Amino acid sequence: MRKARRTTVLLASVLLALASVVGSASAAAEAAPPGPECPGAGPIHAAELATPVPAAACGLAGRTVTAALGVGARVPERGMSVTVSALTRTGSIDLTVTNDDGMVSAKADRVGGTQRATQADPCAQSSYVLIGGRWNRTLAWWYNASTASRAGLPASTTLSALRWANQNMTLGDNDCGLPTHQFSARGAYQGNHTLYANIDSAGQCTSKFPNNYNTISWGPTDSPEILAITCLAAYVDTGFYAEADIYLASNKGFTDVMPANCVGLVDLESVATHEWGHAFGLDHAFESDLTMYPTYADCDTKQRTLGLGDWQGMNALY
Repeated sequence: MRKARRTTVLLASVLLALASVVGSASAAAEAAPPGPECPGAGPIHAAELATPVPAAACGLAGRTVTAALGVGARVPERGMSVTVSALTRTGSIDLTVTNDDGMVSAKADRVGGTQRATQADPCAQSSYVLIGGRWNRTLAWWYNASTASRAGLPASTTLSALRWANQNMTLGDNDCGLPTHQFSARGAYQGNHTLYANIDSAGQCTSKFPNNYNTISWGPTDSPEILAITCLAAYVDTGFYAEADIYLASNKGFTDVMPANCVGLVDLESVATHEWGHAFGLDHAFESDLTMYPTYADCDTKQRTLGLGDWQGMNALY
């Protein structure tokens, strides 16, 4: 009888202890903040990744993150980030998607701007913004010259404009009396290639980006606003760039030679200099006559040469 009573008391103590543990766990669960919410199926808007979410648990591998006008990028591999910048006549769309140790986040901005002033002085405009990152080697690039025919332009003259644009940025070409050949940035044309920039007509970096080729090509853009797009891949741990692709809108009235009576045309060298700025790590600046200003005005050629802020940004990077 005493043995049975002791057994009953012991069992009651065990049950009481278990109840205490369960109660404490429940209270802790109720007090714990909710975890990040996985985005639903289909394309993910950048706003849904303002707070980092786990790539594996949320099934994010290979999914597309979008911003304004459908501009987008695939969720990159672990340890990589992808930045896409789209230039329009009225502003730009910028999107960065980062996979930092398996946690994916995104940031998107749509930056507007007024038309460039006719009497402004880019040599008095000193602002610059950096994307975050730089090249630690020469940016070796290829051109798919056959795609120039999509824009109704000759392959040879468009290549010349692209090479000049690259040198405008790397050599620091300016009308402000600032030294040229100052930067360590280097671009090296590798030749014609049959590959295309890994960017589609919707303005999205494709699933093939990056593929170890820095490629420029032409193609139509679905949005009536988008003139050019640059996709830039970087390593999260070092900040060094891995690849930069540039896509030029073949259906937006580009010209490789600016006529005296220009109406409604887009200067290839100006836009290409702006896009090379992104490829080397410059973000959009907010003084209206700098090369990295987020708006392109028809027939404008001012962005061929760097303003003070553009030069200072490149000098800070290289």
